[in-house]
Amino acid sequence: AHAACTESAQIVVVGPARPTSTAVRWTEESPAGSGPLAALSAGIDLLSADVEVVVVLAADLPAVEVGTVGRLLAGLDASRADAVMLTDQKGRLQPLLGAYRLLDLRHALNAVGDVRDLPVGRLLDHLTLETIPDHDGAATDIDTPRDLAQWTPDKEERT
Repeated sequence: AHAACTESAQIVVVGPARPTSTAVRWTEESPAGSGPLAALSAGIDLLSADVEVVVVLAADLPAVEVGTVGRLLAGLDASRADAVMLTDQKGRLQPLLGAYRLLDLRHALNAVGDVRDLPVGRLLDHLTLETIPDHDGAATDIDTPRDLAQWTPDKEERT
């Protein structure tokens, strides 16, 4: 997922700092391990005031490419929605694979309140959404050792 953002003006990564090939700003959710919504909030807090759009990518999405990010940004640009996100092969929303208008995302996070230990889905009730179907397997995530063993970088085999 990180490689898909190399053209971004600011890259914020939430989690323990480690070496990367590109300059990134690191932060962690507080308390550590308090879930993806808390991590999203912590990352958003580091963005400067001039940022208008943010692309959110979970770290366990190895198939996300620059083209995926481009599709999300183009979808948001063509829409009046607060956010555009991919739907996976089963049609499920992927809020950690989306482009958001930052001001709307901040308002949604404030509406949720305490974000610790809550699913990211809680955010969705406070946003207007557009979706883009995932035709190339970008939403394929790696959650288990079995997922990792079965994953392939070959797009043809993923779709």
